Amino acid sequence: MRVSADSGQDRRVNASLRLHLAYTARMGALVLASILVSLVIFEIGLRTFEPFGAKPAAANPGGAFGKAELMRYVLQLPAAPGTDRRWFLQDPPPLRYSS
Repeated sequence: MRVSADSGQDRRVNASLRLHLAYTARMGALVLASILVSLVIFEIGLRTFEPFGAKPAAANPGGAFGKAELMRYVLQLPAAPGTDRRWFLQDPPPLRYSS
């Protein structure tokens, strides 16, 4: 049985490669874990400072505006020349979803 002279060097290269792969796997896991922790902290912050749910309209806490109040507001909005401002008072047709 003949043993080559390079077998010791091959073992060192294989051990070095295994160590490198293990290090790379640990670093990859560390990056993924830090991203996950960051996302969880961000989500907690959003839910704490900006809770879900409908918020009352700040401009109209008492209910719907009348057409006169709406038109006064619409007339203050910047618009292109020739814009028909009555368009702002119309209800749009319901959306139709295509399947």
